[in-house]
Amino acid sequence: MDMMEIDDKALCRFMKEQKQEVEDKGFSRRVINRLPNRGQKLSTIWVTFCSILGVTLFLSLNGLHILLNILRDAFISIMQSDLANLDPKAVLITLIVLGGLGVYRVCSIE
Repeated sequence: MDMMEIDDKALCRFMKEQKQEVEDKGFSRRVINRLPNRGQKLSTIWVTFCSILGVTLFLSLNGLHILLNILRDAFISIMQSDLANLDPKAVLITLIVLGGLGVYRVCSIE
C-alpha cells in the first residue's frame, strides 16, 4: 500500500466517525417550493401552441366538412346494411360515451 491509499482510508474512517446529522426543519422543502417551475410553464406554452396550431389546421383544411362527410357515409352505410335493426338510442348512447371518453383522453394528456 502506498501512502495515498493509507491517507484515503484514514480520511474515510475519520469522516464516518465524525458524521453528524443536521436537522432540516423543512428547509429543503421550502427551497424546492421557491424554485421557479420553468418546465411546467414551458410545457403549458407548448401544449397551448400545438392545440391552437391543430385547431387552425383542422379548420383551414376543411376538417369539419371532411369529418361530417365520413360520419354521414358511415351512417348511410349502416342504415343500408343489415344493421338497420339497431336501436337508435343504443347507437346514440354509444356515440356519446365514445365522444366523452375521447374528450377526457385529450384533456388528460400532459
